[in-house]
Amino acid sequence: MTKEDLKKTVEYQYYKNNMLFSLIVFILFTSLLTVPFLFISESRGIEYVMLIFCVLLFLPVIIYYVYRQKETLKDAETYQSFTVHFIELVPSLRGVLGFELLIPIKEFKKVRVITKAIYSSSIFSMMMPQVTDYHNKENQVLYSESLHKVLVVKK
Repeated sequence: MTKEDLKKTVEYQYYKNNMLFSLIVFILFTSLLTVPFLFISESRGIEYVMLIFCVLLFLPVIIYYVYRQKETLKDAETYQSFTVHFIELVPSLRGVLGFELLIPIKEFKKVRVITKAIYSSSIFSMMMPQVTDYHNKENQVLYSESLHKVLVVKK
């Protein structure tokens, strides 16, 4: 597999969308907090305090999503493509779901792996992939036996 193939996965797109969303919220939040103080404040220190506050609030989140994107693209050549039926759901603490998959590695060998818990069943979570798009359907996955990691190819 190539890095371009990995960029088409659900996990990579999830991290990319969340990073972009966090960046947009950071820009809006920073603008709304600092711009009014440029016109109101007589002392020119409060807008710098607000800017530092916004950076400390949002920068770790943005760095996390950038790191997860880079981590997803790592070791692209170790992944193999498989078609798997998504049946078992695995709940997570945050109310999102993952899938437990049986991947046929060799003729008589199957490996049980769990996808990242980034799938949602709520119609209000537009940033997350929907469970209904994948549950009880045949889907293509990329699996790395050396990393014991599975990535779902976006439909």
